[in-house]
Amino acid sequence: MIFALIAVPSHTIVAQSQEGQKGTIQESTTPESTSNAAEMINRYPDRFLFGTDEVAPPNQEKYLKVYYQYEPLWKLLNPEASEKVRKGNYERIFDEGRRKVRYWERAHLK
Repeated sequence: MIFALIAVPSHTIVAQSQEGQKGTIQESTTPESTSNAAEMINRYPDRFLFGTDEVAPPNQEKYLKVYYQYEPLWKLLNPEASEKVRKGNYERIFDEGRRKVRYWERAHLK
């Protein structure tokens, strides 16, 4: 099960599972709620991805603005969780997806 963590300063933190189940973690992003989110991510690092809904930003600075908003959270993650949330889980999921698609193609397309 993968969770998407949405944590925007001064807004609600929401965890959403792949099945679409949502749960509010805290009413706003306080130091305590950030710490709680970091504890959960550190405990289950394979279940979280960093992402943004920024589409075709005009420059890298605009795209990275959201990334830098997470700085308080990044500082609380252990090295393993930090790497997985920022990059490792994407690689694992997409590599496995590619492998499954290629297997299906070999089995069904002739």
